Amino acid sequence: MDTRAIPRGSLATALRADDFAVCPEALAAAIPGAQPRPVPGDHVGVVVASPQFRDAIVEFLG
Repeated sequence: MDTRAIPRGSLATALRADDFAVCPEALAAAIPGAQPRPVPGDHVGVVVASPQFRDAIVEFLG
């Protein structure tokens, strides 16, 4: 995938306890203008149980 085609203003999130997505910094570095945002949580419970994940998205969207 050509990451340069991803629109600017992307948010690269990863959960600190998620073995599937471990490095938002590397993903953000590959996408022009992306912001890395690691948050507490794991792969299974993040969407319903992690207010930090929700807050990161809400803050990013403004």
